[in-house]
Amino acid sequence: MRQISLLLLLFVALENVKAQTVVVNPDGTHSIVIDNGPTKTIINPNGTHSTVIDHGATKTIINPNGTHSTVIDHGATKTIINPNGTHSTVIDHGSTKTIINPDGTHSTVIDHGATKTLNKRQRKNKKNNR
Repeated sequence: MRQISLLLLLFVALENVKAQTVVVNPDGTHSIVIDNGPTKTIINPNGTHSTVIDHGATKTIINPNGTHSTVIDHGATKTIINPNGTHSTVIDHGSTKTIINPDGTHSTVIDHGATKTLNKRQRKNKKNNR
């Protein structure tokens, strides 16, 4: 799940990448995104690399372990098909984006220009909200 959340954040960060961007991950680690034009290289906190290939309305993320994620751009809403077949949804609110993770938790990406911050929130237990 941690890898999926990291990839979601990095995908969202890629929307506005200009040359090089630092992404602050939820656990305090940093990832670096380098824009090479139609491809982007993500340097993960553990030193591994991911590659993003931009095909216009779809993007392919090649993960360090060789698996692939596919991103389908529907405008303000994007669908991410994770390597394990689960889906995530990204909703763009301008300077913030909400990611609905496969397990129902939400993550918020806050755009600070060249840096992005991810705030992960847990799903509320419906029984406790009665």
